[in-house]
Amino acid sequence: MELTIDKAKFSVYTDSDDYAEELGDSVWVFSYREVRRVCKKLRSFAKSRASRDIEAHLDECEEENEPDELGEASFCVSIPDEAIVIIAAMIHLGGEWSLNYQGGSSEYWFHHDMWHAQYDVSVDDRDGMVTMQIDEGAEMAAVLGGAENAKEHDVSIADIARELVNIEKAWPDRFGGEQFFLEDFLNS
Repeated sequence: MELTIDKAKFSVYTDSDDYAEELGDSVWVFSYREVRRVCKKLRSFAKSRASRDIEAHLDECEEENEPDELGEASFCVSIPDEAIVIIAAMIHLGGEWSLNYQGGSSEYWFHHDMWHAQYDVSVDDRDGMVTMQIDEGAEMAAVLGGAENAKEHDVSIADIARELVNIEKAWPDRFGGEQFFLEDFLNS
């Protein structure tokens, strides 16, 4: 799938299987070279916790690969917040990027996390600081916005509905109260 967000163009390969142990489990595969480029362009990128973790993983990648192999090396992320921060920085920088998304149970989660990257992460142009803020309101917007984007990209309504029901079940433990995302989605 080709996806354009602001000045950024993404070439995306998505795949889902049923390996997910937790709601929203996924693996994002980036090019090592592209993630290193993001870190260099945003000098203060490493100030946030997720960004520091990304820098540490890049360093591990450098230790595990010979210098001439790094150009082709993959950079795998299984923590959605880290992937969201990387994608938000790519959107901010613009240009062409490639990524591979391996979702646990549905491609819905790709669209959910892309929503967060677009709307819940800010990059300060002055110092390159990346800040992610996901509160209850932001999560509600990502649940429904991700569902709408998934539908627009031909994810089956059955897959989207299954994930929305799973989110509804998990919602009280995370935020308290009940939500009726499936009903809201079907009525939109």
